[in-house]
Amino acid sequence: MYRVCIALVDATRARFFTWDRTSDELGAHERLIERGELVNPTPGRLIESAPAVSDATHGSPSAHRPDQRWQISRTAETEFARIALAALRELLDDYAPQRLILCASPRMLVKLRTCSPGLLPDGMICDELPRDLLTVSPSELRGTLALHRLLPARPCEAAIEYTERANPQPI
Repeated sequence: MYRVCIALVDATRARFFTWDRTSDELGAHERLIERGELVNPTPGRLIESAPAVSDATHGSPSAHRPDQRWQISRTAETEFARIALAALRELLDDYAPQRLILCASPRMLVKLRTCSPGLLPDGMICDELPRDLLTVSPSELRGTLALHRLLPARPCEAAIEYTERANPQPI
């Protein structure tokens, strides 16, 4: 059995998955299971950026509204990275995978790396994907990780790919 833990993390949320593949006389079987989710307990705050410049020809009133966005402070992000890694460590201890895949924005990956010494098992193979995948479905996650060669191709995809190469279709 081959086991992998997958963590999807951003400043507001973290999702944790396990993936395993087994083989028997009937072929390869795999399972991708979402094991848990964390939400950052530190509320974000609404910030306003500089007002947009008005278009003189249209004079649109919406052009004067400032851009409003939720932002979480950098210290709150770092603290959430620690919390997410602690939850991930529990999953790693319970599941005993061969590998770990961390998917996060480049900025969050830096925070996770900074917080990870002592929280992740020594010798754990850890791959990183600098992408925010929190909103994807498990099926989309599986496909994305295979596309980036972090998980092997699905057994049926590998067979189809081989068949197409072995017996090209006429054009």
